[in-house]
Amino acid sequence: MVKKIFIIIIILSLGLVIGKAGAETSSEITVKATADKKSLAQDEELNLKVEISATTNQAPTVELPSLADFYVLSSFQSQNYSLSRDNRAQLKVILEYILMPAKQGKLAIGPFVVKYKLKTYKSEPMEIEVGPSKNPLPEKPKEKPEGQEETPGKEGVTL
Repeated sequence: MVKKIFIIIIILSLGLVIGKAGAETSSEITVKATADKKSLAQDEELNLKVEISATTNQAPTVELPSLADFYVLSSFQSQNYSLSRDNRAQLKVILEYILMPAKQGKLAIGPFVVKYKLKTYKSEPMEIEVGPSKNPLPEKPKEKPEGQEETPGKEGVTL
């Protein structure tokens, strides 16, 4: 009788261990990147938001894409851990960037890559159309050649 109870306890313990191991390895991770605009002027700001959700208690590694075509004006990161109703750890990471285009044309933002337990998860890449500035900078006045002076009262005439 004691032997049967001992075997049942071992089987139940193994079931719990295997169940927990299976739950941890089947962690689901989603990576979603969104921009507030798909087209903008070169002097406008672009708000980029990346949301990473995972059923794990460990923060995964995040690899940022190249943002070489943009100036990063500001960045923000937050992490929130919680427990679900079935006592599974839930992690939510939010990355936010305020960007300004460095040039005009079709600019690409590659995928954000998350690596966790030898698996790779990616957001979708984005393409942003950038047009000319809405408020161009005023042109710099042309410099006069050395030795020439403007005569007061006679606009447009140089000596």
